[in-house]
Order: sequence, then structure tokens, then C-alpha cells
Amino acid sequence: MPSLYKYKITKESKLINNQSGQTMVEFILLFLILVLISFSFIKILNFNLAKYWVALVTLIIDDPSVTINIP
Repeated sequence: MPSLYKYKITKESKLINNQSGQTMVEFILLFLILVLISFSFIKILNFNLAKYWVALVTLIIDDPSVTINIP
């Protein structure tokens, strides 16, 4: 009986220690997280920047001292 028990333990430990492909999976997951954070940051930044530019253009256009002549 002890040999069967030893075989079962060594087989389970080999399955636990088998890490082939784990590095690739971790890299892909970290890369996806980085891409999602980057796109979120760019989207938020572009939206706020667009609102800022619209506010500045509206301020310039509504100023009575500025005359805009379009030829």
C-alpha cells in the first residue's frame, strides 16, 4: 500500500508543479489590463479636453469685443 500512496503523491505534485504556459497567460492578462487602463485614460482625457476646447471657443465667440470676419 505505501507504494500506491507514494505514486499518488508524486503524480499530484507533478501536476501542481507543471507551470508550462503560465508565464504566457500571465503576460496576456497583464497586457490586457494595461490596454484597458490606457484606453480608459485616453477616453476620459479626450472627452474632458473636448469639453475644455468647446468652452474656450464659446467664450471667444461670445465676447463682444472680438469681431470675426470670414472672407
